[in-house]
Amino acid sequence: MTEKEETYGLMFTLLRRLRRQRLPRLLAIKTRLDHGDRVAADDIHYLQESFSEALRTQPLFDRHPELSDISLRVIGLYREISLTALRNESSQRM
Repeated sequence: MTEKEETYGLMFTLLRRLRRQRLPRLLAIKTRLDHGDRVAADDIHYLQESFSEALRTQPLFDRHPELSDISLRVIGLYREISLTALRNESSQRM
């Protein structure tokens, strides 16, 4: 297998995981937070794990500008989740 084939195989696997696993869970967390829930401990662990994976794979996405829109949208989703979780925590402590 050539390096190019390996790279595309890795990209395919990462995008499939994003579509089938990561994105549905992230959107479910966001929905709960949008309804005012506090972020659960298992959600925090999941967010840390998935964000770490995103950071590890970012160089691959950087080498393929055709994937930049996907990368930026996922980063934006993490940002929205983080800000909403912080806002919910702050409002429930008052």
